[in-house]
Amino acid sequence: MSDWLRLARDAYNASTSYVDTNHRNRWEDAIRMFHSQHPRNSKYNSDAFKYRSRIFRPKSRSVVRKHEATAAMAFFSNLDVVSVAPVDGSEPRQIASAIINKELLQYRLTKTIPWFQTLIGAFQDTMKTGLCVSFTYWKYKSRT
Repeated sequence: MSDWLRLARDAYNASTSYVDTNHRNRWEDAIRMFHSQHPRNSKYNSDAFKYRSRIFRPKSRSVVRKHEATAAMAFFSNLDVVSVAPVDGSEPRQIASAIINKELLQYRLTKTIPWFQTLIGAFQDTMKTGLCVSFTYWKYKSRT
């Protein structure tokens, strides 16, 4: 096995064990509460409470929804999705490049990428678990 592959496997195993030890339980409980379920180690999941009411109404979902509305207003209250400015405002080529890049990004984020769903989904994950990791890329084809 090559050294790079061994290093990658060791890094993956170390990171997975770290996440399992320190964060996974908290994340799973937060997701369960968002879906109106008791945390895993709650007394209401034991046999002593088997015949009691299963109604559980945490406030986490309503709080997250209110924050989502605030985030949507903050991010989408303007028609411009992005703001692109040249580094040197006296250079005509930089001004033209900034205008072109802004229009390209504007078109891409409003027409071809579901930007609203991506952003609000990431915001909801952040509100539920405390973090969000995303890998975003653009697949494009060029013609000669």
